[in-house]
Amino acid sequence: PESALEGVAHVGRCAIMAYRLGAGRVLLAAPPEGEGRIEHLAVALAQLLGVLRDMPILLALCPRAGSLVPDATALADLCRA
Repeated sequence: PESALEGVAHVGRCAIMAYRLGAGRVLLAAPPEGEGRIEHLAVALAQLLGVLRDMPILLALCPRAGSLVPDATALADLCRA
């Protein structure tokens, strides 16, 4: 979906800014529940990681209640998706 691409583009820009500032990590919050599907998030993040593979930056997705990734179990499901 278009909104997933916009979200990934935003994360990519944040990762590049973090790299330029010398930060090694970008913390991410998953979209709110009802805005997309976990499978779309998994594909979008995998594509982003592929693009950023040569950058020494860590993307960390933080579980958050009310989001597509509300807890550690959902985070594990995302990693398997």
